[in-house]
Amino acid sequence: FLTRTHDHAGSDAIWLAKTFDPNQYLVQFYKIEPNQKVGLITVACAPLPESDRPMRTRTSVTYQYTALSEEGAAFIKNFDETAYAVFINEWRDLLIQYFEGK
Repeated sequence: FLTRTHDHAGSDAIWLAKTFDPNQYLVQFYKIEPNQKVGLITVACAPLPESDRPMRTRTSVTYQYTALSEEGAAFIKNFDETAYAVFINEWRDLLIQYFEGK
């Protein structure tokens, strides 16, 4: 599928599913931003014990980028631990808002 410029994407992005394994709670996507970068996004979930409620699932999200240009290389250089924390926390907040509104 195709998404228009959003989050930290500098251009439209083409997304391709690489792995979908519901039994392992795992999904991977390629996010291709032509002339900039290719990302491999991995989302892995693991159930938590009942005692850890209300959080019943631990989710791990990782991004691995390959630059396709100098612009992509600059993005990767600046997408450090601090930038990732800001980025992923924004997603967390948006998801919480979405599910609380349901």
